[in-house]
Amino acid sequence: MKHSFFAVALSVLVLSGALVGCQKDEPVGNKVPTDNEFALVKYSVGKSYRYFKESAGSWGLVPKPNREGRFLKQENGYNKEFSVWTIGYDYNDTNVIYEGSLYVNVQNFDTMKSVFKRWLAEFRAVTNLKNMVRVGFSSSADNVKKSYEDFDSFMADVDRLQFQNELSMYAQLVENNGFEYHFTFCWRQYVKGLEVQVSNRLALRKEPELPMVDHIVGKENDILVMKVDYMTFKFMGYSTVKIADALSDADTIPFCTEYKDPCDFGYIKLYYGRKDSGNLLFNGSIVWAGCGKMEYPKDFVTCRSNMMDIIYPGQSRFSFFDGGSHYTVTDEYELKRIWQTITPMEAFQWYYGRTAKKVAVYLYTPSVGMGDPADGYYLVFVENSRR
Repeated sequence: MKHSFFAVALSVLVLSGALVGCQKDEPVGNKVPTDNEFALVKYSVGKSYRYFKESAGSWGLVPKPNREGRFLKQENGYNKEFSVWTIGYDYNDTNVIYEGSLYVNVQNFDTMKSVFKRWLAEFRAVTNLKNMVRVGFSSSADNVKKSYEDFDSFMADVDRLQFQNELSMYAQLVENNGFEYHFTFCWRQYVKGLEVQVSNRLALRKEPELPMVDHIVGKENDILVMKVDYMTFKFMGYSTVKIADALSDADTIPFCTEYKDPCDFGYIKLYYGRKDSGNLLFNGSIVWAGCGKMEYPKDFVTCRSNMMDIIYPGQSRFSFFDGGSHYTVTDEYELKRIWQTITPMEAFQWYYGRTAKKVAVYLYTPSVGMGDPADGYYLVFVENSRR
């Protein structure tokens, strides 16, 4: 995010008008969690800008001069800055806050560490870590980098890490409901501060409601194309594609890619076989600092699911191909999560039971550069080899 104090942006995202899990404004003066900074950040998600301004005083926040959407507070010897943004950066009273961040500037190391630990403890107390679909924890002490397996080991290292000059710590967690949490600790010569983010990036995407059908649409076609959300691994529907030519005898789908670098506007197209065959499987635009869209296929539907258990087969049942500067997914964790999503779907079960080829998974990123990773999704390709 371009508004962040650090290289990794920290923000609170909501949607103007209709937000996923939108919180209604409450009368000003109602009890709010002012003694819990993490809860206060999350509480602000979905509130109107007018409500936020009217409540800011009771929270001890003072508007920053000549900076709309910025609020300040001095407390316990350090400074806080709570920043909020609205759609189009238009700060009228009816707009709903879609982005914000709480930044704390602290010059005393022990105080800074204490605040960071408090934020982590506040988060841990109200969040079920089993609901997280993506996690990442890292630290750098005098350029000695370290990663962590889980939240508790990361939190414990706040007290244990030794350093001489510089220390930074970063945590990112994504919940299965679309909420994303970031915590950043930065103690360097010229930058000393903390930032916390709570976001719901799915709120910025209004996906159309897909039609539910009681049969498998397009099963007379050759290629199944399924969509899986990048942030949450949720199923986003499927479509099918007919191949005009004879199907390949290989054990992998014979992808041919056409890629245009997005400076500023690009695209990627995936063909079955040769590019001049006209057998297009996928066409998606890519925008630098913007957001492209899938141009083909267009007609996606959803389908019934059941409890059939198809054991994850390992990477031997997946194919990987070079798509210009883009690659199919090879990360084992991602493949397992995608497999958990698609295997209960009856459309996948029908095609997978009729394929002699490996399954291909491709990550489509319509926004690059300053784009939002939440815009991306996985595409799963399965061929019906039984013509």
